[in-house]
Amino acid sequence: MKLLFTAFCSFFLLTNISAQAPKEKALLWKISGKQLKSPSYLYGTYHLLCPDDLKLSDKVKDAVKASSKVYLELDFDDPEMMQKMQANMIMEGDASINNLLPDSTFQKASKSFLTTTGISLEMLSKMKPILLSVMLYPSLMKCELASPEQLFSAMAAEQNKSVEGLETVEEQMKVMDQIPYAEQAQMLVDYLLEPEKFSKETLDILKLYKEGDLAALEKSMNDPNQSYSKYLEGMLLQRNRNWIPIIIKQSTENPIFIAVGAGHLAGEEGVISLLRKQGYTVSPL
Repeated sequence: MKLLFTAFCSFFLLTNISAQAPKEKALLWKISGKQLKSPSYLYGTYHLLCPDDLKLSDKVKDAVKASSKVYLELDFDDPEMMQKMQANMIMEGDASINNLLPDSTFQKASKSFLTTTGISLEMLSKMKPILLSVMLYPSLMKCELASPEQLFSAMAAEQNKSVEGLETVEEQMKVMDQIPYAEQAQMLVDYLLEPEKFSKETLDILKLYKEGDLAALEKSMNDPNQSYSKYLEGMLLQRNRNWIPIIIKQSTENPIFIAVGAGHLAGEEGVISLLRKQGYTVSPL
């Protein structure tokens, strides 16, 4: 269930915004300067990875050790997390996938979903399509998937450190709900009926991620051909802005380790740029 869910990135100073956007290729960054007594660390994740790619460098492990808390997008230590997820996975009202799609399209999609996942789409027809899309990722990435967030949560537990969330389950689900159900259903159909196309796109993005190429990731996210690009303001940018006060407050009190989707680090309105505009030094490691 957690693997399914994790598949879901103000202008402060009178300066050139683009100068703040990260150009370096890196996933691990040190936050220092201003009133910080000790540096905090920022890491870009890819929410679902093949096991061979889920290997952390010694620098990342050292950054976790040097921090007092671990901050993820969601609090993976919350004992009610599963219950909250389940309460937000069902479409409201009478909406279901089979009445969002023409019958012939639904039948094709249903057949492909069963072949890909081994589960009947009819049984899950009330579930939000954007969540069902995540169930296709093992097929798209051609492996059994694991979550970096679960790894960081386990590391924190081993080191007796608390895990906190930058947002709640309910807040994250509201972000996903900005995409109308009909559009979510069509995205699911596209994935199901053009698997090779989307597998290539997924693996191309994964390659950029593994290279730490945040600038290229941002370019890919802003590609108007991407079905979700018009929703980036709510799905990515506003969330970045919401997180900055939390990151600043917590890192001022004690050094923390923050791990969020790498897309949230990229660009002029990414977390790195927003922290730099606030006067912090954010350096690649």
